[in-house]
Amino acid sequence: MNLAERVQRTIEVHRLLRRDDRILIAVSGGVDSVALAHLLLRLRSGHRWTLQLGHVDHGLRPESRREAEHVQRLGARWQVPVLVEMVDVAAVHRREGGSLEEVARRLRYDALLRLARACHADAIAVAHTRDDQAETVLMRLVRGAGLAGTAGMPYARPLEERRLVRPLLDCWRQELETCVRAEDLPTVEDPSNHDPRFLRNRIRHQLLPLLEREYNPQIKELLIQWMMVSEAASAYVAGEAARCFRRLARRDGRRVSLALPGLRRQAVAVQQAVLRLALAEAKGDLRQVGFQHWQEVASLLHERPAGSVVDLPGGVRAVKQEGSLAIEPALATVEIVTYNQR
Repeated sequence: MNLAERVQRTIEVHRLLRRDDRILIAVSGGVDSVALAHLLLRLRSGHRWTLQLGHVDHGLRPESRREAEHVQRLGARWQVPVLVEMVDVAAVHRREGGSLEEVARRLRYDALLRLARACHADAIAVAHTRDDQAETVLMRLVRGAGLAGTAGMPYARPLEERRLVRPLLDCWRQELETCVRAEDLPTVEDPSNHDPRFLRNRIRHQLLPLLEREYNPQIKELLIQWMMVSEAASAYVAGEAARCFRRLARRDGRRVSLALPGLRRQAVAVQQAVLRLALAEAKGDLRQVGFQHWQEVASLLHERPAGSVVDLPGGVRAVKQEGSLAIEPALATVEIVTYNQR
């Protein structure tokens, strides 16, 4: 099976794209994205897709304009329209702070969404590979992610009202390099892909080569296997937790109360997942909530007396009551609720 046939199989198995879809292909000009555009062009006629190229100039380097011009030349060669948008990552980073890598990623997806709307695309195709998947899993492990956090990137996900799809997730980067050379496709290398300020680059160019060389040459494949196990286990736990949450949760505005007797009877993994659902509902997200916070909340289930409180990031707290555990805004008053259930 050649590379185009494998990409076709990935698209079919994961239902990434439909017949007659309008697709915006995110093209940086590098090997992976040029290979993605080439392969979707080869498959286009069998699906009656309408293809357009989208390029986001992050404005971080003087030579970035040449990369946009390179993508425009590719579009002319393939007779495919090209849309370009420039975003000022540095200015936003100065204003907001945080990780430059995360700011660039957010602005890139925001820009791709605007371009997709401008050309009425149904889906946005990005060129993440099997290597990117392995790097993502290792990066999340290094950052301390749990089971759900190491499940990897999905083949498709919503991006507001559009679909973000990853048709190359079953392809290794080396295969794409071979394809690009064989087809004599011009590419440009983004120097920021080697910038050690970005954690992903340090994972890609330093940590993974060290692990391959000194510990296990198959480390990337093992990370993919770990991801697949994590996905299966995480999906099972998530299903159990959702059923448990529906049964045990009571809501009052932003306050979520969980019946303690029923929660205590669940497996630890399900307990943690239920607590995550309650916190996500009360807080709106799970940002800044680390392992230590989960340990402190878990201590309320068995060890600490009623009236105990754990303060959490984002202006919420966990409060143990007689028969219940409440996740609520930090300024809420404690109302004692007695549960007879479950």
